[in-house]
Amino acid sequence: NSKVSIISPAYAQVIPNAVKKKIQYLTPVELEGFKINPQRTMQGLALRSYKYNLPKGCEAINKISHKFLILFSDDLSNDDKAQASNCFIAGGPEIIDVKGVKFGLTKIQKEEFEKVQQSLKEKVSILKVMKDKKFKVKSKDTKISVFEKQRVYRLDKSLSKNKSLLASLIRANLYLELNYNGKVETIIRTILEREYIEEFFDVEPVLSIDQIELAVLDILVNLKDRFDDQKLVETLVSYLSYEVSQGFRDKLKDEFDIPNRLSYVQERIKSYNYALSFPFVWGNWIEKYSSTIELSKFLEKTQMYEKLKNNELNALGMLRSYFPLSKDKRETILKAYKNLGLSDKSRLKDLKFRLEENEQFKQYLIKNEINKKPVFVEKRKFYKEEIRSHNTINYSLYNLLKLGDLKEEYFIKSLAVKAYEI
Repeated sequence: NSKVSIISPAYAQVIPNAVKKKIQYLTPVELEGFKINPQRTMQGLALRSYKYNLPKGCEAINKISHKFLILFSDDLSNDDKAQASNCFIAGGPEIIDVKGVKFGLTKIQKEEFEKVQQSLKEKVSILKVMKDKKFKVKSKDTKISVFEKQRVYRLDKSLSKNKSLLASLIRANLYLELNYNGKVETIIRTILEREYIEEFFDVEPVLSIDQIELAVLDILVNLKDRFDDQKLVETLVSYLSYEVSQGFRDKLKDEFDIPNRLSYVQERIKSYNYALSFPFVWGNWIEKYSSTIELSKFLEKTQMYEKLKNNELNALGMLRSYFPLSKDKRETILKAYKNLGLSDKSRLKDLKFRLEENEQFKQYLIKNEINKKPVFVEKRKFYKEEIRSHNTINYSLYNLLKLGDLKEEYFIKSLAVKAYEI
């Protein structure tokens, strides 16, 4: 078995009466001394390995850990690709070429590969839009023809079935160019009311990261130039700049002010309409640049507990490292937590596991003798089911890698996702 470890981020000084461990859900996983980095893309979760050095000999190269590192590497030389290909093609008669690396699959593996690719076909609407550059409205002398409007409405209907954040942003851009500002506002507010982790479910990064980032930046600049509510655009940019690559953050910084310090965040969370209404935007940044104490003050002003009492269970994602002292509020959270365990929705099951990373809440469960089952076993079973059913592949794989669970069957599914990328 390959050695796997999680590289936890180093955080600032311990604050009295605050939770010592801040929450960061996306941290690199270490395999064979190299890192696999999870990356939010607006089109699912991407996995990338950087500065990877190919080992010598096919025995080492064919280790499952190195196969994952090679699959996720963006900087292999042509010689490295050729060397890896020579080792991999012995795996079976069915040859698959992914980004210049050839993989030999058995007949059974090829069948599974094709099943995964078939499941990805629902993403074709996004592929066609991006490939044909049809996410803009055509006009002549500022006039839009009836035919073009009908095309946009058909496209919107198709995109609305796609669960990716990118699809929502493209829809907002289409309505912006039709001057339907009310519709644009509705789409943006819907985006901001979701926890960013939800973007990773039922969506895979079938587009290249560069393509996605260029499209998103183009849309955001268009919103900045044309949309009448610039504070809402600013809030959207703050939401989209969290947990993305440094390269994309740098591109955003060239066009916008983005959260980069506590004073910036403190100034913007004074507003109810643009801050307290969107705790999934600002809670992340408050915790990153400040303390759990300040996060608690912010959350106490939101509608979190009202939402939980109305069984809006996704509101539990606002907690992150915070857990209240109030007995009544703790009981409200506990009731919602128990309902998470009854849900058949994948994103809510995942939220249950992430909530258990909250140190104070975890101690509260132990003290009250709640949920005695080993979390490791439950998590492993859940993410295995997700990846095997093709519901959520990359995000499930990432969580299995964190648990040290590396299997050839997971690799074939990840290979199919990577091969689908354009």
